[in-house]
Amino acid sequence: MTNEDGQEGAEDALAEITEDLYESSQGNRNTTEELFQSAYDQAELSEKCHIVFHSFTEEDINEIINSVNDNLFKREMLERWIQLHEDAAGKVQSLKEHLSFYLEKLKSLYDVDENIAEEQMEKINYTIDTTVRMTEEYHNKLFFYYIIKDNLPESDHERFINIGRNAFNAFIDELVTMGERKLNKCILN
Repeated sequence: MTNEDGQEGAEDALAEITEDLYESSQGNRNTTEELFQSAYDQAELSEKCHIVFHSFTEEDINEIINSVNDNLFKREMLERWIQLHEDAAGKVQSLKEHLSFYLEKLKSLYDVDENIAEEQMEKINYTIDTTVRMTEEYHNKLFFYYIIKDNLPESDHERFINIGRNAFNAFIDELVTMGERKLNKCILN
């Protein structure tokens, strides 16, 4: 088999695949919207919205879900917002694990009462959880107002999502620094 034969065989296979795709698309004239609806799970989206927008009323959550039913762009923004929150939850858990590890390291360097160390870690976790919850609620209200209520041009939606992501990353970095300082202060006193 020469190189030309191999190339012709590949071209024939590609032509056959293309033809099959064309024929199957002619028999199935779904619109982009219909294809998107078939891949869309209303119950799953509702569950995710209840997790992310946990402080919202049922009416507001239903408004969010209804607003994305016929708008692909808004649906994509909502999916990205939900993913952003899932990523943030992972970062918060990593932060807590980091601070717990840091506390264990401090405990091994200094003679620290176990009860005091546990109490300090609980205080730090409570501070982190409370601050993260308040920040999420604020960002979710902005998302609802700007994206769902159409008070921001679609051209700025991407920027809004990126600002939210960058602000949260800076916030987590600050919590790491603050948490380590507080643990240092508590252990050394």
